Amino acid sequence: MININLDLETYNLLPQLPDIFSVDGLEENANVSILLDDMSAYQTSLVEYEGQAKFYGLRDIVKMHMENLTLPSPACRLRIMVVSGSETQQTSEVYVIYAAYTPGDTTAENYINKHFLSSRSYFEVPDGAECKVTMMVTESGLTPYVLAACQKDGETTMRKISLETITAQTPCVVSLDMAPATVKALGEQQCGTDIGTILAYSVYAGERYMSMFVRRDEPEVVFKFRNAFNVTEMAYIYGTTKIITDVSRKEATCMHRKSYYDEEVTRKNEVTTEALSYEQAIWFNELFTSKRVTKDVGGGLEAVVLLSDITSEISDSQDAVNRHKFSWEYEDKQMWVTADDHERIFTEQYTPVFE
Repeated sequence: MININLDLETYNLLPQLPDIFSVDGLEENANVSILLDDMSAYQTSLVEYEGQAKFYGLRDIVKMHMENLTLPSPACRLRIMVVSGSETQQTSEVYVIYAAYTPGDTTAENYINKHFLSSRSYFEVPDGAECKVTMMVTESGLTPYVLAACQKDGETTMRKISLETITAQTPCVVSLDMAPATVKALGEQQCGTDIGTILAYSVYAGERYMSMFVRRDEPEVVFKFRNAFNVTEMAYIYGTTKIITDVSRKEATCMHRKSYYDEEVTRKNEVTTEALSYEQAIWFNELFTSKRVTKDVGGGLEAVVLLSDITSEISDSQDAVNRHKFSWEYEDKQMWVTADDHERIFTEQYTPVFE
């Protein structure tokens, strides 16, 4: 009888997945299939030796499947099927959750039931910007809610805002729209009155909680990237930008006239962040190592961005000021121009001129 020697829990973080497993009880060579979400992600033949064969690279196969640019996934279902002669054996279906970190003192199920799929404990969100939090839900009937600190007429009050009960078939991955505008609209709908300006709020879902602090100033640059859990996350970066344009071309002289050829123009945006907390500084490294980073260029289009010249030094000293410095440019070398809808005539910056 075929025996697949691979012990897995119902839920497994990617780093916990064994990279090697063995198959014994074979009478001849074995055909092994790695099934992810009921699709065959990899197939190979193993040579039997004294009734046993070994499979190498399971974790890398699952990781590459989940990082697929056309089908990114924070979680997938895994089965392994072995066929040897007329006999077929397969493992029970388990779930693998993409993660760049390994929790040292808890199971994967406990971890995902207590954490959103983000390494941050709080977000800084510009007023009017989008914000989503993603989680894996293992039991149906979960009802998230929000506690919001609202300021009106000089007084700050706390408002509890209920969210919809999650009724989707579990286990599943769920994203919650936690944009400041969404929270304000839900709060006013449930309270039946203007709740004022939202200063900060926290979302609770079972044992999970996440805090959002609303900023009134606009970020220097906004990126969309895949975080440590292969979930799309927004990076609102505050700081300063320096644009560096480099023109490289060859020169030729003919009849005392100069001309240029083989011209190449490169344009990089050099960003220096504002002072960051220790947690924010560590989280930034997820952006720097992300498999895909994009930037909105208007009209519903997103352009792929390449990050380079990264300077990242993080200190936990109380006296340290953590800042990151990096450069970015568009992958296609285009110079995208984003036109906004703000009026540029008779605005506050021009008022003193016309008065």
